[in-house]
Amino acid sequence: DAPGCAIGVGALKQPAVISTLQDIRDSFTMGGSNASTFMPAMKRTVDSANAKFAASDSKSKINQVNAQVMEVKEVMVQNIDKVLERGERLDDVLVKSDAMKDSAAQFRQSGRKLRRQMWCQNCKLWVALIVILVVVVIVIFFAVCGGTSCLS
Repeated sequence: DAPGCAIGVGALKQPAVISTLQDIRDSFTMGGSNASTFMPAMKRTVDSANAKFAASDSKSKINQVNAQVMEVKEVMVQNIDKVLERGERLDDVLVKSDAMKDSAAQFRQSGRKLRRQMWCQNCKLWVALIVILVVVVIVIFFAVCGGTSCLS
């Protein structure tokens, strides 16, 4: 009735498996071929190998988690950089929009001033045309009437 021993080798690399098998062979050759001495030695070797593999497996999982954390950290840093760049661009857009607002107000004022000037110029032109028309009518009147004779 020998105690059973098992070692998981599913995810192990070939050198680790070979090393464990060599340890088992050494236990067998040192302990002799007697099952009563070999089985406890083999159990210690297998337990030691299982502990070593479990520790290396947990270390590799820790390394994987650390790598994932670093990857997430890099992505977050990139996202923060993009947000900061976007904020800077938004600040630039706000400055430009304020400048356009000021420019539009100035354009509106200059447009009103120009409209008033054009209205005044138009009024002067109409007044000049009316004066010329009145003068022409008076000249025609005096030319037709021969002076002031038409008035009496």
